[in-house]
Amino acid sequence: MSRPLGNASPSDAVDTGLDRHDRRVIVAVSMAKAKSEPVREMDALQAALKPDLKRWGFRSRARGYNRATSDGLTQVIEFQMGRFDPPGTSRRLTERRP
Repeated sequence: MSRPLGNASPSDAVDTGLDRHDRRVIVAVSMAKAKSEPVREMDALQAALKPDLKRWGFRSRARGYNRATSDGLTQVIEFQMGRFDPPGTSRRLTERRP
């Protein structure tokens, strides 16, 4: 005898060997989007600069780096991408605007 969808009993469940949390993690990972080219370029830039920033005393969190100075100030470096100017498409700082 078949039952309509939504009326399955616990005995009908397939044993995957995963608990509820593990299944959620798998679903979240499988739903993740592939990184765009600008995001991959920004990740590469950060990876290249990270060893030097660490050597200079900066601590990292996501796309930001902080370090405290001896006079109590916090120096901050943030890597930020604009909506309309991904890496490699904006003007160089040395160019003059018309």
